[in-house]
Amino acid sequence: MQKAELKRRALSIVPLPSHYELIIEEYSEDGRVMFSWANEQQDESMTVELDCTGHLVYLSIEANDTVPEAVTLSIEEKRRSAEQFLLSHYPEALKDLTLSQKKKLSRVERFSFEQFVMDVPLAQAGCFIDVDALGNIVKFRYNGVKMSPEIPLKLVSKENLMEYVRNTLSLQLVITKLSRDVYNVKKEGLHLVYEVLSF
Repeated sequence: MQKAELKRRALSIVPLPSHYELIIEEYSEDGRVMFSWANEQQDESMTVELDCTGHLVYLSIEANDTVPEAVTLSIEEKRRSAEQFLLSHYPEALKDLTLSQKKKLSRVERFSFEQFVMDVPLAQAGCFIDVDALGNIVKFRYNGVKMSPEIPLKLVSKENLMEYVRNTLSLQLVITKLSRDVYNVKKEGLHLVYEVLSF
């Protein structure tokens, strides 16, 4: 898509308040584009990121709205808002993605949709959607649907795998310096650790 067309597409996703000004317009080499508008006096902003075909991959709306507790939608209504938003941008998404988690954050409810293979979520797949008290989408990140890995015809039992590891793994005890920034240790310094020699 052309730059002007991508900008029109970004502006069509959510209404842009007239008092917002464009502060970032960034085009990456892989064709992604990001626009960010803000009202710096009120510390409000809106960011939209599109892929090279104009599909929404990220949305963030930071506003200073306060909502009375009595107006708050139910969790089910918020979930419906999240699903409708997802389907409006990716009509086939719920064929591959499953709602896996609902989480209450400070001012929003976060709905995470993941792609599962053999009841295990695939890394870097799916999306999350944050819905405010009125049912507005205020944050969205879409990581996509990945190609499912090939499922083996037969799986090795846990016991057989542990036995194989015990018989083939070769370890050597060494002294090494461990840092708290990298390792989960109470105290930095020299520690006895097992180093894998062969497997």
